[in-house]
Amino acid sequence: MASRKRTTSRRRPRQSTRFVWGILQLLLVVVGVLAVAVYVSRVVPPVSDRSQPDKVTSPSASRQVQPARAPESRKQSVPAAPQREAVQSPQNLSPLTGSDAVPSSAAPLKVSSREVDAGNPSAKLVALTFDAGSSAEPVPTILRALAQRGVHCTFFLTGQWMERYPDMARQIADAGHELGNHSWSHPAFTSLTDEQIREQLRRTEEAALRICGRSTKPLFRPPFGARDERVRSVAAEEGYLTIYWTVDSWDSVKKDITPQMITDRVMRHIRPGAIVLMHCGSEATAQALPQLLNALDAQGYRVVKVSELLRSSNGEP
Repeated sequence: MASRKRTTSRRRPRQSTRFVWGILQLLLVVVGVLAVAVYVSRVVPPVSDRSQPDKVTSPSASRQVQPARAPESRKQSVPAAPQREAVQSPQNLSPLTGSDAVPSSAAPLKVSSREVDAGNPSAKLVALTFDAGSSAEPVPTILRALAQRGVHCTFFLTGQWMERYPDMARQIADAGHELGNHSWSHPAFTSLTDEQIREQLRRTEEAALRICGRSTKPLFRPPFGARDERVRSVAAEEGYLTIYWTVDSWDSVKKDITPQMITDRVMRHIRPGAIVLMHCGSEATAQALPQLLNALDAQGYRVVKVSELLRSSNGEP
């Protein structure tokens, strides 16, 4: 009996081991089935997706070329570049060009060898004129004073001055002031030959066209006021009318002249139709302009360009 009990006790562990292995095998089978199910659900598409066969595009259809569409142009807002006034050749350029110079309907001034030193004495118009041949430092002050009163004047420029101060020359022209020819190098014209006079006038005209885009014709002022019948005749052949003056401000001849002295002298000699001589290089003139313009206005004078002054006399100097 004792031996049987020992045998039975030895067999029980084996049976429990088999039971555990059976459970493990069953779990492995379940896990395997679940893994297969998950794999099939991910790889194989649903039945609804397999109900119709996929459409196969033939190679010929895939190679059909669709007509190309023209690309739509994109409108870009680009600011217009500022345009400078076109420079015309002297033979095609009407005198006194420029938006503020002369109305397009105005008849051109009649050019002759006669000397002009004043305009219409029956109208209270005066022309302030500025000769430029030396310094340009006072020019901004002069232009500012004229702009504040809305006044346009006539500037007689030498060619060398324009070459030396091109920015100042352009500012004068762009402000609407009138340009006149004051020679190339400021010599006394009475001491020059006819050909030298022509060369002086032509070189200055070319410089004005190139630098300012404006013509100096038909206004010419002889340097130092040196002129005679021959000088005026040659100038007229070149398309110029010789412009002298009625009142000399003395801003270039009197040493240590003051703004008040300039104003007093001009107002003492002013009269209807007067042409006043002043200079761009005079600081005293630049400082005198505000009070001079006020004094002229107080006496009922209107400041105009030389061309307008002469047209008030029907263009006849």
